[in-house]
Amino acid sequence: MTNTARWSASKHGSCIKTPPLQTGIIDERVAQRLQSNRIYPLHHLFELLTWRARLQRQLAEELQDALLLLPTTAIDAPPLARLENDREFFAEANRKILRNTMAGSFLDMPGLTIPTSLNRNGLPAALLISAASGRDEYVLHAGKIFAGLLTDDTALNRRRFE
Repeated sequence: MTNTARWSASKHGSCIKTPPLQTGIIDERVAQRLQSNRIYPLHHLFELLTWRARLQRQLAEELQDALLLLPTTAIDAPPLARLENDREFFAEANRKILRNTMAGSFLDMPGLTIPTSLNRNGLPAALLISAASGRDEYVLHAGKIFAGLLTDDTALNRRRFE
């Protein structure tokens, strides 16, 4: 548990409370989702952190020294006009777009996204390279190799890694 969480737990007892968001600097729909999680019961936090530690150990055992390769996003970029005009569509698209990166973030997995090409719909596609927690340098090294293999632009690749 972080020092901030300990302070909050001691000050507020049974709940972790984060400060209110500064509205107007992030998308209102994202702010609303974040605000809904502002007060989190402390006993749930301890359960969540215990579960997270168990998953991290299992993942490290399963991956060993291997990389986890997957699409950065699970869906193509959705139409902007529909995102702006349909709150339910935005929420569903947001969940799908973030699911691969959020899982890695939750498990403290280093991750690096490398653009690959255009997909079958003509939209940009990317590869997410991840590894178990603490393997940051390994992911960066692998990213350099994958970038060279997946793009023909050697000048761009040189600039990426200078």
